[in-house]
Amino acid sequence: MLSTIVALDVGASSLKAVESNNPFSRHPTAIRAGLVELDEGTIVNGDVADEFALAHSIKELWRIAGFKSNRVVVSFDGQKSILRPMTLPLLPLDLLRESLPLNAAGDLPMPAENYVLDFVPIAKSKDRGNVDGFLVAMDVNTANSLSTALMKANLSVLRIDSAAFAIARTFQPFYDGSPTAIVSIGSRTTNVVIVNGHGVAQFIRIIPEGGHNVTKCLMDTMNIDHKSALELKKSIGLMGIERDDDMTDMEYARLSHASELIRSQTKSIILRIRNSIQYYMESDDGIKVEKIIVTGGVAGMKGMVESVSMATGIESDQSFMKSRMNSVKLNIHDEAQSKLVMDRYDGFTTAFGLLLGPRP
Repeated sequence: MLSTIVALDVGASSLKAVESNNPFSRHPTAIRAGLVELDEGTIVNGDVADEFALAHSIKELWRIAGFKSNRVVVSFDGQKSILRPMTLPLLPLDLLRESLPLNAAGDLPMPAENYVLDFVPIAKSKDRGNVDGFLVAMDVNTANSLSTALMKANLSVLRIDSAAFAIARTFQPFYDGSPTAIVSIGSRTTNVVIVNGHGVAQFIRIIPEGGHNVTKCLMDTMNIDHKSALELKKSIGLMGIERDDDMTDMEYARLSHASELIRSQTKSIILRIRNSIQYYMESDDGIKVEKIIVTGGVAGMKGMVESVSMATGIESDQSFMKSRMNSVKLNIHDEAQSKLVMDRYDGFTTAFGLLLGPRP
């Protein structure tokens, strides 16, 4: 039996992690969980800008959550991460990976030596003798900085996974034979993953926009600090402002202005989500998407789920949010940790998916 393992989701603005005593089984059990916010400047534009700060935050997360294991599976998707569909000859996986620098050259914006490359097979191709899958590429400097930070935090890394594949696994019980789009809106990036009715990824797109775009616009335009911008974003969302009798003209004007800014910045993200899904459905291999799941730290913004559903014309299925149920069983005895996961459930979905991955 495996000892406990921690699934660590390294986001642009926070770290989320869950510990399991039976990871990679059909129904892993989460026994501990934790979250810490990252200092500004730790991760910048998808790069680990401060290895020491990241290592310090990881150590703080382990201290706060009381994790017992230093063995981890990690997710890190920055703006420089690349996931693209690719068809390769049907060969053993180690040979396929050896061939990637040559086969992937035409799909990368820079020479292959600038990336750490991997290939994730999905299914046999319609073309006999080939296999369909996804090319995964991470900037080599980013990969080295991330590895250094994890090493400085005294962690033993079993695997680095993609958030896109993790969130697709998390919602396996909810597909029920229906092709589904999972939209995970984070701080700096938005993952759009389309799976067939069996939960197999068919299309992945990483959009380099997220909730931070909204926060920064509020800070810069209204000359307010980060905390105040977050509070406005949370309290107003996309639902607009209703004036009550106690609200002054000045306060109403300020909140209305904030609402306009939030809507304007969010519109760009939602349009890119819609365009990504439409691009897939109109492609030669596309299939009709029947439902959509919205998750990630920004999914809880008022009106976000409804707005994404309306823009795409696809019915949303948020039953996982209401039930707080997926393939990972929650058995967290610490009341504060249990409440954290319940309150910020959508922010932990990537970490849950890491526990559902193949054995390292």
